[in-house]
Amino acid sequence: PLLHALHFVGRLVGVAVRQHINVNLDLAPSVWKWIVGEPLIATEDLHAVDSGLASVRKQVVEMVSPLLPPSEELRQSVEWEVACDVLSDMRWAVSLSDGSEVALRPDTAAGLTPENALQFVAAALTARLHEAAAALSAIRDGVLSVLPACALPLLTWSELKWRLCGEPDVDVDLLERCTEYDEEVSPDEPH
Repeated sequence: PLLHALHFVGRLVGVAVRQHINVNLDLAPSVWKWIVGEPLIATEDLHAVDSGLASVRKQVVEMVSPLLPPSEELRQSVEWEVACDVLSDMRWAVSLSDGSEVALRPDTAAGLTPENALQFVAAALTARLHEAAAALSAIRDGVLSVLPACALPLLTWSELKWRLCGEPDVDVDLLERCTEYDEEVSPDEPH
C-alpha cells in the first residue's frame, strides 16, 4: 500500500512537471537526485539524511586516514593507540530512520580497528543512503509513468526541482515593475 501511494505521488510529480503546475514539494536533494538518476554524493547527501552519522564519518576519516597504511612505527604511536581505543567501542551496525538497526557485517559485536574503519564508514553510508531505495524507486517509477524515461537524465536534480516547485525567491523589483495598478490603487500606497 505504501509503495502504491508513493508511486501515485510520483505520478502527481510527473503530471505537474508536464503541465507546468508549480507545487511546493520540499524534499531532500538525495530524493531529487534519485528521481533523475543522479549519483548520490556521500559527503553532501548523507548530511541531509543523517547529520549524526555524517559527523561520525568525518571524525573517523580524519582520525584514521593519517594512520594508513599502517607501519610498525605507526602501530606504536599514541595516535594509533587512541584510534584503537575510540574505534573498539563502535559496532558494525547502523541505526536507520525508523530506529531499527541494520548489521553491516555478520559479527556486529566485533570492534572496529584503524585498518577496517574506512570499510565501516563505506558500509554505513551505503546502508543509510539506500535505506529508502524501494520507496524512492516507487516515486521514480511513478514519474516515469507520466514523463518519458529519456527526458529525466536531461535534467539535473535542481532543474527538476525548479520545474516542479518554481523559483524559490521572489524578485520584488521585478514584481513591482510588472504590476499594473487600476485607478483606485496607487503604487505609493501601503499594501
